Formats: sequence, C-alpha cells, structure tokens
Amino acid sequence: MSLRTPVYKNSPSTSLLEEGRLRSRGRGSPPPLPTVAGTVGGKFVLALAPRSERVGTVVIECSFFGCIECTQPNPSFLPWILAPSLARSQNIPATEFLALSASMTSFFMHLAYNPGVEYLSPEIYLRDYEVQIEAKYIDYLSVLVKKKIVPVGPLVQDPVEKDEKKEIIEWLNGKEPSSAVFVSFGSKYFLSKEEMQEIAYGVELSMVNFIWVVRFPQGEKVNLQMALPKGFLDSIGDRGMVVEGWAPQKTILKHSSIGGFVSHCGWSSVMESMKFGVPIIAMPMHLDQPVNARLVEALGAGVEVKRDTNGRLEREEVAKVIRKVLVEKTPKRKAKELRENMENKGDKEIEGVVQELLRLCSKKNKQW
Repeated sequence: MSLRTPVYKNSPSTSLLEEGRLRSRGRGSPPPLPTVAGTVGGKFVLALAPRSERVGTVVIECSFFGCIECTQPNPSFLPWILAPSLARSQNIPATEFLALSASMTSFFMHLAYNPGVEYLSPEIYLRDYEVQIEAKYIDYLSVLVKKKIVPVGPLVQDPVEKDEKKEIIEWLNGKEPSSAVFVSFGSKYFLSKEEMQEIAYGVELSMVNFIWVVRFPQGEKVNLQMALPKGFLDSIGDRGMVVEGWAPQKTILKHSSIGGFVSHCGWSSVMESMKFGVPIIAMPMHLDQPVNARLVEALGAGVEVKRDTNGRLEREEVAKVIRKVLVEKTPKRKAKELRENMENKGDKEIEGVVQELLRLCSKKNKQW
C-alpha cells in the first residue's frame, strides 16, 4: 500500500511523532515516553503505564472508517492511517489498536482483498440491502494483514452506582427476573419515523416488559408522544418505560430483571451485553453492525430480527424475536457462558498485550 500523502502539521498523530523524532535525534538520548494517539480505553493505558517509565512506542487507534479507508487506493486524509508509516520513518515502533471486532475487520478486509471469494465463515455475511470470542477471526485477520493480532479483552468498565435515573432502577426492581428487555440503538444512530413505529408496535405486541431509550438528533425539536404511535404510551401502562435522551446502559444490563437487549449491535453494546450475560435481539442498522449481529447469532447468544427484502422492519417479526429470546433457553445459556468466560479470563488478555508491547519496546531500546 503506497502512502503518498502530505504531512499534516496540525494532526495529533503527526505532532506526537515529530516530538518523538526531536527527542531521539541524539543516539544517546532515551526514546520518547509512551505515546497514545486515539481513545484506546483507560483500562488498557493504566495496565501499560506502571510497567515501564520509558517504552518509546506509539499506539494508534484504528476506527471502522480507518479500516475501510485502508482498503482504498489512496487512504490519504485520515491521520491515524498515516501514523504507522510516519512512525516507521522516524524509527519509532508503532502498534495499531483496533477498537472493533476482529470478525468485522477481517470480513471487510477480505471483501477488499478477495472480491468474489466466500468469507471463511458462511454465517458472517451481508444481505443485499446492507451493502450500502473470535479466535478464528483473529487468526484470519492476522493472515490478511501479515501481523500478529493480540486480543485486549472486552475493555468494559463496571457501572458506577449513582442516583441518576433512579426511577429506572425502581421500575426494574418491581419486575420479575429476566422479564424485561432493554431497547437502545446507541448514541450515533437515529431511528426513522417508520422504524420507530414498527419497533413500538413490535414491543407492544410482544407483551413483555421493556425500557426503551429514544434519541433524536441534536437541535431537532421532536415531541416524543407525536413520534410514537398514537396512544402508545397510554396503552403500554406500567409494562413499559420510554426514556428520552440517555439512560445508564451498563447499570440496566446488569439488573436481574433484564432478560434481553434489543440492540443495533454496535461493538461496545455487544461487549457490554456479553459482559453482563444478556442475550441480544439484534437489529443492525449500518457500518459494522450487520457483521456484529451475525457474530452474535453464530455464537448462539442472540437472534437477529429479519427484515423484508427492502430492508424494512416488520412489527410481527420484532415481537416474535423478542418473545423467542426471552423464552428459549439457548440464547440465555450461551450469553451466560460468554459472561463466565470473560470473568474467568479476568485481565489475562490485557496482561498479554502489555507483555507484547514491552517486548516490542525492549527490542527497540537495545539499539540505544
């Protein structure tokens, strides 16, 4: 891959690398202090920091958009793609931090490098309308990029107990164990009027308890009651709670009354659901979400709500999948197994990352 790109004088990656180059001009000077470019997670940074006062490496976060752009002929405008080459040009080790799943990354890289060739796992695919735990995927991604891939673990922090949204916890406390679903589609996707209507009718038809977090684009003045089907809030009564704006997702998922998570399958939401052992009712919208949803189904920890041939949600299907996940034993059992597996591993994966970084940096430091 050729990187014929201008130097971005104001980009964070370039300025950090330039600082490292200036510090290391003299052969007798020590390498720069650890440099973290991008949001790589507090747990990861805290694990690395105490290990070495001077490790002299650059950690670059790679987002979904970065991975897609890497597959294009001229990925010039994204500084985090440019950063590894800049680091190498200054003789500074660089580690790319993938803030997404190995299955999604390897899938899209496979599409770019092997067009027309079936992906190694048939359960991971995209439907026509979507074109617009992962050991084997990690191995395959390693083959594709010709680099060692080291899993870092879920990087999900435990919820902090606060008095915020106390009414939600009180509502949950009044419900039977595993009798309610949590409905949320993240902070970056906003449902269309049609999607909101079908989901509303779907949760109503399911006859299960639910908490639904509804968000509207910032700056738009939307009346919640007008956005939902006429009479919806009155008809659900105490069986449902609709919250506008924000709700403590991890606290809700951890609650014993939650038996399912109606989710868009953003990677952070998938990790949180697995950490707390909650099966997923998958409704992917765009980007990496369809691949994440297929992974959830392949693991047996959830069921995807199938759309019609035009990609539209249907209320009957929404209701059917919600009831299925709450009633059937398999998704619950698989979700519980994933949670226990994460608990048993603890910080072992993070420790492995730390050891890899220290090995890389000690190799570099021998040159000084």
